This record gives sequence, C-alpha cells and structure tokens, in this order.
Amino acid sequence: GLAAAQVNLAAAHAAGRGIARDEEAAARWYRAAAGQGDARAAVNLGVLYEQGRDWPAAARWYRRAAEQGEALAQNNLGALTEKGLGVAEDDAAAAAWYRKAAARGLAAAEYNLGVMYRDGKGVERDESRAATLFRRAAAQGFAAASNALGVLYETGAGVAGDPARAAALYREAAERGDAAAQFNLGAAYCRGFGVARDGVRAWAWLGLAASRGFAGAESARSCTGKPLARAEMAEAEALLRRLDARIPGPGGG
Repeated sequence: GLAAAQVNLAAAHAAGRGIARDEEAAARWYRAAAGQGDARAAVNLGVLYEQGRDWPAAARWYRRAAEQGEALAQNNLGALTEKGLGVAEDDAAAAAWYRKAAARGLAAAEYNLGVMYRDGKGVERDESRAATLFRRAAAQGFAAASNALGVLYETGAGVAGDPARAAALYREAAERGDAAAQFNLGAAYCRGFGVARDGVRAWAWLGLAASRGFAGAESARSCTGKPLARAEMAEAEALLRRLDARIPGPGGG
C-alpha cells in the first residue's frame, strides 16, 4: 500500500527496467498510487493515456495532478486545452495552465507560453514577453526555444534585430537536434545572414534538416543558385555524414 513503491514499480513496468515491459501493469500501479493522492502517479498515468490517444482520460488525470501543483501536468493539460483534445478548446485557459507551469520553471511551459505571447493566442500579443520566456527556456537547453528566439532576433520582433545572434541561436538549437533550426541555419549560410555565406555548410545543414523530415528543406538546397563543384559536393556530403552521426535525431536531445 505504499504509494511511492507503487509509483516506482509502475515506472519499472513502463520502461521494462528489471521487469517485463507491461503498460497495463504500469497503469494499474499508477492508478493505485494516484488513488492515494500521489500527484506523480496521476501525471504519469495521464502520459500513458495520452500515448494511447485517450484524450479525455489523459486530461482528467493531468487535471488531478495539475491542481496539486505538478508543473508537467499543468503544461500537458495546457497543451490538450490549446488543441481541444479531451477538453474544450480554450486558448486563454491553455495560457493560464502554461503560466502556472512556467512559474515553476518548466522549460517546455516557458516555451509554450512564449509561443502564445508571440502569436497573441489566449493573451495579448507581446513579442518582448515571448522573447523573455524563450530566453529562459533556452537557458535550460530547450532547443525549440533557442530556435524561436533566433527567429525573433532575425526579424527584430520584440528584440533589436541581430543577424549574428540569430545565427548563433540557430546553431545552438541545430546542434541539439531541432530540425527547424537546422533549416534556419542552413538558410543563413545560404544567404550569408549572420554568418559568412557558405554553400557547403548550407547544403549540409539543409540536408540534415531534410533527413529529419523538415518540409521544404530538400528543395531549399538549391538556394545558392548554382550547383556545388565536385570537390565542394564531396566536402558537403562528408560534413553531412559527420553531422548526422553526431547530432541527435528528433526527440533524442
């Protein structure tokens, strides 16, 4: 009957660590602990239901944990509320949940709330506030936030335009596996935006983004306006292989 043990056993079943992987057993033990008021169990049970696309059940368990102050549950409930999955779609309510989680320092929530401020969804549009939130999440290593902050520096929205800063942020996120940042960095090399124009690096970074499924990256590799020479192409292909071996794929960093 010890809730902490039930949570640990559930996690072991969910990961197949020291015991056979069994998501039904994991859910059963998380449910037992959540029934005793364990917020960690409730949020983890919500994750299992979300993975199984049972949105109403996921939202129900996230809400239980969110109301107990669990930042991950608050963020995840915000995401379901923003998308209208398992609960009524409500941008203002989504932003409120993100704000609660961001106040607890959760990088994903800082990023999500930043997107809401950038786009004026559920809150008054405030790109300066978005930049602050992206900066906080980026400082925790959240790659998508580094890329989003880079876009603000590229466009001069909410911050003073700074091409070199934008390119540095794209690189930071690209190195952590963010495909959008890999595309943006490749485009920066192609245009000479914030970095010296370099067709070899442009081809390699855009190729990496394409291999990670980023739409439009493959066709963008012709952005230099002329084909690479044979030696340049060999160099670009070798660079692409090195990047692909070193940089984590989506969800890996």
